[in-house]
Amino acid sequence: MATFGKTSPMPRTTIQSLKQCGTTAVLILLCTTLSCKKETSTDAAKFAGTWTGLSTCTSDSATVSVIITAGSGNNITFTNNIATATYPALKDVTVKAVASGDQLTFPTQSFNDNSGHSITISGSGSLSGGTLTLYQEYTGYLSTACSFSGRK
Repeated sequence: MATFGKTSPMPRTTIQSLKQCGTTAVLILLCTTLSCKKETSTDAAKFAGTWTGLSTCTSDSATVSVIITAGSGNNITFTNNIATATYPALKDVTVKAVASGDQLTFPTQSFNDNSGHSITISGSGSLSGGTLTLYQEYTGYLSTACSFSGRK
């Protein structure tokens, strides 16, 4: 005669097996989650580094280095070493840029040069075949345009 509503107790070995399977599943899930690294590749990352090349500003040119540091998102900190003999106050000036694909934009921004003069910069840049090309316009105390072409 069958009894409804009553269940027979599970054997102890079945309960232990279920606990072991549950523990194993949790460990696998935990290990998988912890071993996954979030990729932080951004457009800015490809521009990061020290670039050396020729800087030409209105009346003269020089071989210089620029340092680009990738920030959060596509933001870039750009240590502008596009100084030439005519414009030495532009050495080690830090400005901001934004990367989008292989293009850079220097939003209009003001800074003080190494002599304390207020200068406004805007410009653009691009990366093609491992060559970084920049174009920057300066207004305010200094009024000039500079271009740069260099490699890492």
